[in-house]
Amino acid sequence: MISWVVPYPTPEGKTHNQALDDLSKLLLAQGYEKDVPYCVECEMYVSLPEMMPVQKVFHVILDSDRPASCFLIPDKDQSISITAEKSMMGFLSKLSKIFKTSPGKTGNLEVRGQTFLYRDFCVRAGILSYGGVIKGVIVEAELRSCSILITAVELMKEFMSTFMPTPMDTVPSYISSKPNILGAMYSPLETIHQYYDIFASVRAGRSLVSR
Repeated sequence: MISWVVPYPTPEGKTHNQALDDLSKLLLAQGYEKDVPYCVECEMYVSLPEMMPVQKVFHVILDSDRPASCFLIPDKDQSISITAEKSMMGFLSKLSKIFKTSPGKTGNLEVRGQTFLYRDFCVRAGILSYGGVIKGVIVEAELRSCSILITAVELMKEFMSTFMPTPMDTVPSYISSKPNILGAMYSPLETIHQYYDIFASVRAGRSLVSR
């Protein structure tokens, strides 16, 4: 399966929740069936200065669609990202003298929404929030009948153009920046990286831009 993750633009004069509601109605009108809720959440871990003179930061992402796994992405060198069993969270809790999580809820990001299914196509549409503050709408479009990205680029553009407000004429920025993955077997970690790029933009205070 192949997934593209992009922000969904909220029309002027509408709230993000209204935009999500309109998108949900559109998908149902197109023949999609509502399936299970989903959640993708990200927590940041920062090394304590007394333990590491050079600060180390990594992010842990959990995806309800992959309940047995967790994903660790370093802040600097994302090429050494790790996919691990969710039991890794227990190990991380024992590193509290070395790493701390972001205080309170200020560092937590999450996307919560609904899954919609139609034949080989799946759309997950949800609200992105940062520390409890709504930041926008995120869409994950999944093609379940293909696992080699380069063979599905045009089909993915056509698929997403059926529900995005404007034609999907480019690929998500993470995928366009990693041409080496085009001919390789697509993995769930590529989807997680697309979420991470959006989360990093929000943490940096940048506006969400579709694509």
